[in-house]
Amino acid sequence: MATTFVEYTGDGNATKAFSFPSIQQSDIKVTVDEVLKSSGTHYNITSYTTTGGGNVVFTAGNIPTSPARIVISRDTNVDVAKATYVAGSSVKAADLNANHEQLLFAAQEEQNVVNSTTTVSGLMSAADKVKLDGIEPAATADQTASEIRTLVESASDSNVFTDADHSKLNAIEAGATADQTASEIRTLVDNASDSNVFTDAEKSKLAGISPGAGATTFTNLSDTPANFTGAAGKTLKVNSSGNAVEFVTVTTPAGNFAGLTDTPSSLTGQGGKTVKVNSGGTALEFETVSSEVVSDTTPQLGGNLDVQTNEITTSTTNGNIKVTPNGTGVVEIKGAGGADGTLQLNCSANSHGVKIKSPPHSAAQSYTLTLPSNIVSGQFLKTDANGNLSWAAAGSQTIAINTLSSSSGSGGGSATFNGSATRFTLSNPGSNAQAHLVSINGVIQKPNSGTSPSEGFAIDGNDIIFASAPASGADFFILTIGLAISINTPADDTVTSAKIVDGTIVNADINASAAIAGSKLADDSITEAKLDIHAAPSGTDKVLGYTSNGMEWVESAAGATGGGTDKIFWENGQTVTTNYTITNGYNAMSAGPVTINNGVAVTIGTGENWTIV
Repeated sequence: MATTFVEYTGDGNATKAFSFPSIQQSDIKVTVDEVLKSSGTHYNITSYTTTGGGNVVFTAGNIPTSPARIVISRDTNVDVAKATYVAGSSVKAADLNANHEQLLFAAQEEQNVVNSTTTVSGLMSAADKVKLDGIEPAATADQTASEIRTLVESASDSNVFTDADHSKLNAIEAGATADQTASEIRTLVDNASDSNVFTDAEKSKLAGISPGAGATTFTNLSDTPANFTGAAGKTLKVNSSGNAVEFVTVTTPAGNFAGLTDTPSSLTGQGGKTVKVNSGGTALEFETVSSEVVSDTTPQLGGNLDVQTNEITTSTTNGNIKVTPNGTGVVEIKGAGGADGTLQLNCSANSHGVKIKSPPHSAAQSYTLTLPSNIVSGQFLKTDANGNLSWAAAGSQTIAINTLSSSSGSGGGSATFNGSATRFTLSNPGSNAQAHLVSINGVIQKPNSGTSPSEGFAIDGNDIIFASAPASGADFFILTIGLAISINTPADDTVTSAKIVDGTIVNADINASAAIAGSKLADDSITEAKLDIHAAPSGTDKVLGYTSNGMEWVESAAGATGGGTDKIFWENGQTVTTNYTITNGYNAMSAGPVTINNGVAVTIGTGENWTIV
């Protein structure tokens, strides 16, 4: 049987040891001669551990001496379970062990009380109960008159006169109660709410109760089991109706949790993990389960996330909220309750909102709108048959000029007319062939529906398809008109320069092979800014020359100079500041001295010479 208490007889020594285990220090109780003492006032507990006990050290002035009886016992708190489980929560090994330990300790304490040969604080042993039953009613033979007098004197409220009370009574003059009759005093006593004196009614009730009346054993109580038969080792608990007590069997682990046949064999390395039933439903196992989203780096939902009236926000300053689908998945706004899927964009005050809404279910539509890759000022978005959006000039009368790029479709592969390609991608395609005005070498082409024209051209999405490949280098223009309209073909040689807006002819409009005659250029019309010169001149002693960079301003070749028209002196600099290589096959000459700066190199190849004079 487990030890849950230890007894000592007072001997003047302050320290008394105990070695039984406990859940918490506050479960350790100390009594001296059946009087419960207070921790921190009458004693302190030192060297305490939950498994090895500790020492009770009595404080000065409270150290028991012989023959005082000292009892150090464990009274496990069972008012509240050590761990409480709710639906859907994790079952952890530590919580299970804590609850089992709480029940085990309480059962051990109950068993020690029942089997105890001595009385434990708050409960009476079987032997003491027999002894008490053997004492006759109103027995006083064990105490002398002097002892009884001492007890009465020391009682705080015994309803018996003490010596002090006698002294006080003696100081009252004779006949001080003559103003009240016995009847009046009796009435006052009966009317008092707590006079500690029996009223006539109470005396009559008490007189009607026979000596020894009432239950004398546990099984004789009206709300307990009728006997102890078959209840050995069981635990007493309140029944499910909450109106009586009953015996139940409480199974405790055989030694420890890890020793059970359907649990992990060891607790090693399982710190912080959770106990769960295995997938076979046959035993328990440990698993790491994170209870916080913050500490779980890969959280997953087990069901739909219901935000109710709350929002999904971020506390990061100017932080984005990102939703990332997997692979080709999309971010989906579902319809619900007959309402079509709608995305609302609110104003900054959230008092106004603009919605983008799906077509109704009856339309049976599923398509994708793909935004263009850039922004064009002043134009609107339009879509082709595949949902590809592009920018188009606003207004039904607007005419857009097209440029060509290579098409990946059949017959494509070239961005220019080459005599074989028949398919090209337009920069400003219209919705149909009739919305285009196409001219090849001055001949207006006929628009056709479909994608296989027998003459002229057809439109397929962003592409134009010709019935036959335009000749290599052929002149053309392709105009996209806001509305399909009929335009008469201008007669040959009828378009004058007055009909062309000044400044509209750009570089792309001039054929690369065009030979511009010099007579077309005005005298002195080519400025320095129009020349392809590598660098601006730095000084006034530069001339134009050809270098590895192209045409640029360079130092004039060295030559003799002098006053007036003299050509006497050859001048050169005195410091080399830039790396220089003597031209292959040439010699060089300088007037010295010449200084070469640090980090600067003059390279003289094989067969070349640099002479400094």
